[in-house]
Amino acid sequence: MPNAKLALSDAEFVAFDLETTGLYPVSCRIVEFGAVRFKLAKGELHHFEQLVDPECPIPGDATRIHGITDAMVHGMPTVATTLPIFLGFLGGPDTVLLAHNASFDLGFLSFALAKLGMPISPGSDSGAADRGVATVQASTRVASPLASLQTSLPPDTYRGRE
Repeated sequence: MPNAKLALSDAEFVAFDLETTGLYPVSCRIVEFGAVRFKLAKGELHHFEQLVDPECPIPGDATRIHGITDAMVHGMPTVATTLPIFLGFLGGPDTVLLAHNASFDLGFLSFALAKLGMPISPGSDSGAADRGVATVQASTRVASPLASLQTSLPPDTYRGRE
């Protein structure tokens, strides 16, 4: 759990997202890890982007959603190689984790950790579930005050930095 006495302006946040071959952690695989570490006053500090070889074909339905193809992941590291690096990027217990669909992403992370025999208990180094904020739920609490803001995103911004 993040330090409750840490000032919001001093907190580090990591917004993360996973892309997968489908909807179910037991039968589907991770194909991309993406994350941005930032502070409110300083903006982006670091980012993490890694395509992952899922060691299985990516279904066309999944590719239509995230744009990741079999050719793009061919020769990339596997989850077994990437997951420990990604967990290190997430940081320590004072880092606040943000995910749009946290239950989805944390489900895949938990399954991958268990499959690799890595600890997933709250007291472990990988206790990400205890310090996450699901932005789907958070956004419903702040949507009304933000409704009057004018925003405009360029087309095809989903894949981030591309």
